[in-house]
Amino acid sequence: MAQERRADAMPTGETEPTADPPAPPLLVSTTREGQCTLRSEHDMPFTVEDFHDLVQLLEERPQWRAEMRRLVMSDEYLAVPEQIAELQRQTAELQRQTGDLQRQTAELQRQTGELQRQTAELRRETAELGRRLEQVRLEVAELRRDMERRFSEVDEKIDRLQGDVGQLKGDVGQLKGDMGQLRGDVAQLKGNDLERRYRERAY
Repeated sequence: MAQERRADAMPTGETEPTADPPAPPLLVSTTREGQCTLRSEHDMPFTVEDFHDLVQLLEERPQWRAEMRRLVMSDEYLAVPEQIAELQRQTAELQRQTGDLQRQTAELQRQTGELQRQTAELRRETAELGRRLEQVRLEVAELRRDMERRFSEVDEKIDRLQGDVGQLKGDVGQLKGDMGQLRGDVAQLKGNDLERRYRERAY
């Protein structure tokens, strides 16, 4: 059994000019097979000319098209524009997020490159520091050998100096002995000379 709906209550959305004739009352019939037919409210036959007239009216009355679509199309088809708009919005949001991700990826790549550059610089400085430390180690070893050699020379000089001091002390002792003997000789000479003078005065 076919179901019928009135198609004359189409919202205009705008105030229609008073000179335009009202829309003809139509009935939309839906059969069990899902086919839709249009006829007038007074059971008048709906001819091809009537269909062309309806098309012309819809072209002249754009505000009727939404109601006609609602009557002849299912809810799924009617929801398509909204779904497309939502899909476009989601696509724009996805593109925005993709752009943000690309910028973040570029920044991460830049930071990674900077980190690699700093790591290479640190490795170069570490290698240079290692080379300098090895040079310092060699210089310290050379300085230690030089100090040991100098300490050895100083020890030898001290030993020779101690020998010379011992020899000098012996010479000083010998000199003191000679001086004592010389003093004795001088005193004896003075005594002999004094005795000789006394003898000469006596004669």
